Amino acid sequence: MFKLLLTLTCFLTLSLKAELKLYLDFTLNDKDALLQLDEALRVGNELRNALKILKDSPDKQKEFKDLESKLKTYEDEMLKVYGIYPGLNYKMIPTSGYIFNLVPESKREEYLEKGFKIPADAPTVIIKDKDKQDVKCLKIKIKLLQKRESVMQFDQALKTAQSIRQQIRSLEKQLFNKPELKEKESIKEGMAKLKEALKDIELKMNENFGVRNDGKYIFEPKTGAVYLALGKEDLKKLSDLKKARDK
Repeated sequence: MFKLLLTLTCFLTLSLKAELKLYLDFTLNDKDALLQLDEALRVGNELRNALKILKDSPDKQKEFKDLESKLKTYEDEMLKVYGIYPGLNYKMIPTSGYIFNLVPESKREEYLEKGFKIPADAPTVIIKDKDKQDVKCLKIKIKLLQKRESVMQFDQALKTAQSIRQQIRSLEKQLFNKPELKEKESIKEGMAKLKEALKDIELKMNENFGVRNDGKYIFEPKTGAVYLALGKEDLKKLSDLKKARDK
């Protein structure tokens, strides 16, 4: 199964509401700086979500005030260091990066027999499995994606494959609970179409990105960009913020 461990929090979704427009704010060509900013954006989102939860809890107003103060400090620092204004919708996306295959070191021979190419000098990395246990894996570089469009195509292909698999699992669960449905022609056709669609997307993933459906993969960004997704109200807010800052 594909298993994408995204180093970045999320990719930019181009299917934004029609009234929103994307504006390139700045780019980052240093991987460490890219990851640092992405982590900072994630922390900010967590702080805001926590405040929303505490806001309507009368018995937690002290925690609310403390967190509100932390958010203010955080936003002041983000504005100072990155020029990121509070209250605006910033999106971090990778514009290039590497796809790596992760092979558990203990299963090296098994993967070689399946046809996976594993260099003798492949570096190792420790990851967590589904049970939160450390697993030492060989990290094998598969492909460099050099354009934002390629990165987003890869992401979209993974999401499509995952969605189809989820639909197949859901249908299989229904058939397990209601075996009589297996004889319905519409059910048979639906399952056949889903499996054909999954087979097609897996084939394209292999052809375009060198990614197999029986491997585990990570994507690590090399360069990235920060975009603003703004509507008319956001543009006015940004203008007001800049005026206030310049005073």
